[in-house]
Amino acid sequence: SLEGDFYFKPGAASATADPAAIELVYWDSIKDSQGADDYKAYLKKYPNGLFADIAKRRALNPPKPAAVVASIAPVQATKPKPEPAVAGKPWTDPTTGMEFVWIPKGCFQMGSPNYEKDRSSHERRHEVCVDGYWMGKYEVTNAQYKKFRSYHNADDKLPVVSMSWQDAMHFAQWLSEKSGMKIRLPTEAEWEYAARAGTSTAYFWGDNWDGRHNYLSDSKKPVGSHQPNAFGLHDMLGNVWEWTASSYDASYNGAERQVASLLEVGGLRVVRGGSWHHVPTSVRSAYRNWNTSVTLDYTGFRLARTP
Repeated sequence: SLEGDFYFKPGAASATADPAAIELVYWDSIKDSQGADDYKAYLKKYPNGLFADIAKRRALNPPKPAAVVASIAPVQATKPKPEPAVAGKPWTDPTTGMEFVWIPKGCFQMGSPNYEKDRSSHERRHEVCVDGYWMGKYEVTNAQYKKFRSYHNADDKLPVVSMSWQDAMHFAQWLSEKSGMKIRLPTEAEWEYAARAGTSTAYFWGDNWDGRHNYLSDSKKPVGSHQPNAFGLHDMLGNVWEWTASSYDASYNGAERQVASLLEVGGLRVVRGGSWHHVPTSVRSAYRNWNTSVTLDYTGFRLARTP
């Protein structure tokens, strides 16, 4: 069988909440505070926490309240808007240098037709519509992850691997704080929409496995090694499995459009795209796999950005 648990063996669910998720809830409760003591209390509890650098700066120089402007009508402070959502216009994150490609909104047939070779029963075909968003041009690299965890030591050009779903979510949360943008894992629907890039075939180049694309090999490769699809996204198929933000639902009842909660313990999360050492069927655009939070040397992720 080539079902998801052929590759992954889900571990037992933890009886307690993820400590990093608890820290995230704590940070969310104080991140907009104007009091230095709140940030000092966070640092006392989490001296090496996910947001320690930001907390140290704010403890020394707390955010100031917005100036009050006399006016007949109340004046509200406005936040800078993200760059306009223009199809084909890329965006680069200034902290990591991560490149994002604009994916235009649209509708597509998610899943596989009954006649597709090696399809699984949980690939029910159904229409899904997505709003426009930015998608990482490449998988997240070791060099980019080191910006978050300086002790992380691996080849800079290779995709970061041995990442749990929580690791990927925490990295996205950290980068959102750094950039002021909403950066996250893509939903399962967004991932497949981006991987297909307007196609309805088993692979974005057609229905037949083509050895010339060399998507299977004896090891992972530097990001960008594989041919891009029509959206300009590299390595969507092959190289390493990619975590999505969505919980696994065998029947496709809507979870594929949603971002799962970090506080949900033990749930199955979807990975997509296949990897360098798996069989061709797992590299199909519709192929689904899942796990709890295992870390494997062929599982990484890429990020999305909400306008």
